[in-house]
Amino acid sequence: MGGYYYFVSTLPFPLFGQKPGISFKHFMELARIHLAGPDFNELNFFHQADPAEALKKVLNASARRYLEFDIALRNRLAELRAGKLKADAEKYKRSGIIDTAAMRTARQAFDETNPQKAAEILLRAGYDFLSDLEVWHSFDIDVVLLFSMRLKITEERSRFDAVRGRESFEHELARALEKQ
Repeated sequence: MGGYYYFVSTLPFPLFGQKPGISFKHFMELARIHLAGPDFNELNFFHQADPAEALKKVLNASARRYLEFDIALRNRLAELRAGKLKADAEKYKRSGIIDTAAMRTARQAFDETNPQKAAEILLRAGYDFLSDLEVWHSFDIDVVLLFSMRLKITEERSRFDAVRGRESFEHELARALEKQ
């Protein structure tokens, strides 16, 4: 569809590691107002569907490329985790392409002993991948889709809280020790 000059120019830029200037829920409310019906429907479907299902139906090339990267990343993580557990990874994998960048990222996250740092590696890789895709677009539906995905990543990253994490860890540790 056409350009979304006004809508895109009013969106706050989501910076990795910082709290986003808009919630995903509010973004979707604005998108419903500003996007053409088919574009909003594709955006909404993209975020509601399972990645493998979305890959079959989403027509937008940028969204499809990100889904391919995400599925390749998840598949490699499934292989690494299954290998460690001596289990069959195939039942956890989805059909998709092989992406060497995703494979390297999965290995780096898998090798990280700190779960929060591992999660941050995965989130950062997704954020950077989306940023690279966005370079080729301006004021079109691709930018809106890529923004929405980066917004979800920055929202998830902003939920990392050392104080809450430590409290949760200590609570679970105390529960485990009580059971002994």
